[in-house]
Amino acid sequence: MITIILSVLALSSAAVHIYVDRKGLRRYAYVFKPLTMGLLLLIAVLAARDNISVYGLAIIVGIVFSLVGDVALMLPKKQIIVGMGAFLVAHVAYIVSFSSGTSAITHIWPLIPFLIYALIMGLTVLPRAGRLKFPVGIYEVAIMVMAWRALERMLQTGSASAVLALPVRSGRMDRKASIWADMHEGFRYL
Repeated sequence: MITIILSVLALSSAAVHIYVDRKGLRRYAYVFKPLTMGLLLLIAVLAARDNISVYGLAIIVGIVFSLVGDVALMLPKKQIIVGMGAFLVAHVAYIVSFSSGTSAITHIWPLIPFLIYALIMGLTVLPRAGRLKFPVGIYEVAIMVMAWRALERMLQTGSASAVLALPVRSGRMDRKASIWADMHEGFRYL
């Protein structure tokens, strides 16, 4: 019952965040975005306490670092390096989570769109990254691998939970649910 209540609160908080963010009410967006992530963290902690697993613990670590990244980008002097570093740690945690209990590769075809994504991002984003070319490249690879592992987990386990988690993994419920939106969010600050 508590999970349902927290889920409704998280969804409500996310909806308010989307609304106030679109209206340009930053002060309120800065309250509701971390609140949403905090509620998601609480849901993850409550779920993990009954069944401790690599999957659950890595999700918790990912949410914590996603929250750190969000807050770093909310600071008056946006801390893009701190934010990207925190999001990178979060993405690695999600890769660990989505990879736990699955084989490395059982389906080759899902790799194709992710390799195309890497090529497009390498050709379009990296040339604009300047002195941050190497960290940006690492960040791109992490996002690609995370999305691929989520899809691979779904194909291997039959559970869509990892794929469904992609839009919320770093509080990105207010943007198009895709790895593209995540990358371009970071580059608004370069």
